[in-house]
Amino acid sequence: MKKTYIYTAIIIFIGLSFILWDFYKINDEVKNDHHYFKSNLDYVNAEKNDICVIKKSSETLVYFKVEGLTNDHRICIRYGSKPSSIPKEEMERIVFSSDGNQMNFNQRWVSDIFNDENGWQKDISILKQSEFQELMDQNQIYCYRRLRFNSTQQTSGLVFPIYSGIMMGFYLLLLIVLTFNELLSKKTHIVTIISIIATSIFVARVFTGQWFATLFNVFLTKNLITFFLIFWILKKFNITYSHFEFGRKEFLKFIYIATFGFFSEWIGGTVFNYIYFDFFDFNGGMLYEFGKFSNIMGWFKFWIYFAVANFMSNLTIYILDLRKKEKIFKLQKTEGTLTSSTLASIQSRINPHFLYNALNSIASLARTEPRKTEEMALQLAKFYDQCSDIKSKPMITLAEELEILKSYLKIEKIRFGDRLQVELPTNDDVMECMIPSFTLQPIVENAIKYGYNTYENDIKIRITAEINDKSLILRIYDSGTPFADNLHSGYGLNSISKKLKVLYPERHSISFINEPEKCVEMVLEKEY
Repeated sequence: MKKTYIYTAIIIFIGLSFILWDFYKINDEVKNDHHYFKSNLDYVNAEKNDICVIKKSSETLVYFKVEGLTNDHRICIRYGSKPSSIPKEEMERIVFSSDGNQMNFNQRWVSDIFNDENGWQKDISILKQSEFQELMDQNQIYCYRRLRFNSTQQTSGLVFPIYSGIMMGFYLLLLIVLTFNELLSKKTHIVTIISIIATSIFVARVFTGQWFATLFNVFLTKNLITFFLIFWILKKFNITYSHFEFGRKEFLKFIYIATFGFFSEWIGGTVFNYIYFDFFDFNGGMLYEFGKFSNIMGWFKFWIYFAVANFMSNLTIYILDLRKKEKIFKLQKTEGTLTSSTLASIQSRINPHFLYNALNSIASLARTEPRKTEEMALQLAKFYDQCSDIKSKPMITLAEELEILKSYLKIEKIRFGDRLQVELPTNDDVMECMIPSFTLQPIVENAIKYGYNTYENDIKIRITAEINDKSLILRIYDSGTPFADNLHSGYGLNSISKKLKVLYPERHSISFINEPEKCVEMVLEKEY
């Protein structure tokens, strides 16, 4: 359990680190949100931080950025010092939507030029309107304007609660899915399948802002492929690593999800960037928003949140299961204590009962046969000495039980002599079967008492034991008169019945049979 705590701390730390990184990144964007888009600028609407690239007839490039305006409305500019850093192929690139309209997409290379502090001359130049117009007329000019998204600034303070809420949403969703799967069927995973489809549709709608358009459909397809693939991977993972300790298994699962998320977004992001630039009809703002989220680090964080939530949901179920097992263990411990106490109480009542009968037998022989009386007393002492080691054991083998029975029969043999004939089981396949201790002796004692055959002047007792796939069957036959219909069990048999109720609840039976032979049949079912 200690390792599980360590793994939990590591995974929660990773999740919080990603949230804090997003918080830092978005706050940094608020301060330095330089995303440039191609624009038609002129002298009148020029703004601070606008960048112009001048392509002269000689194919040489000159570029400057607008620093501001003077009081007499002239433009203050600062020329760049690294024209070789401008990618001509990107500058000339024009993107068209599916209906033939030109699209303004994010020019990231312009942002790189703007942020290069060493790429600008120190001196500031002043351009008059006539000079600016002359540049426009004599050269090809590409102008780029920085777009700042106010929504970023407004939501920067909500990053932590928003992403924490997303992680908690994942956690609750997974907890519900796992719980319902457990209640319904682990094989069908019907709740998981429904949840994957619903989540795929929801995510596609949220991040595309529309229903069933081209981007929505492609985005939905990507979600379905990746979500069902990770579901299949986790299903195989649970089978392969089912023997691992919980903490280690779930930590490996976390790594699997994170790795899968990285490569799926790397490949998926590359494919999607190509697709939407070539086929989708969006303005620059929407493409910017989608492009910002479709890069690896943009979407990858959600896989980390999912991995953390998956770990936490499994940990919750694991802890709840442990508590349930703890309650069952405590209950079983309590029941075990009660069982031991009950068995001890029953055992203490059986032995005095037998002792009472044995002493009566000794007393009946004392006057007529002193030698037998002495022998019986010695056998009785030996019998109790033999039973002292067994007394504390609720269950013993049939072989041990028969040894106790043999000692008892020696006592009764002294009393009845050759008139008592007993046949015991000898088949080896049953000797190691476990039965409650002191089970046969009270039944045999009862058989001796009621098994006298007046016609043959003897007592014949036969004990058999056999096993089948489910139970051990013991039968104690005697030669006495048949059992009465209104039979009332004696004290010894009642004690055996109580013991079996404790040790074999709902898994035993005692029957008194007259046909075809008189016997007491005891069936003890195995526990599965």
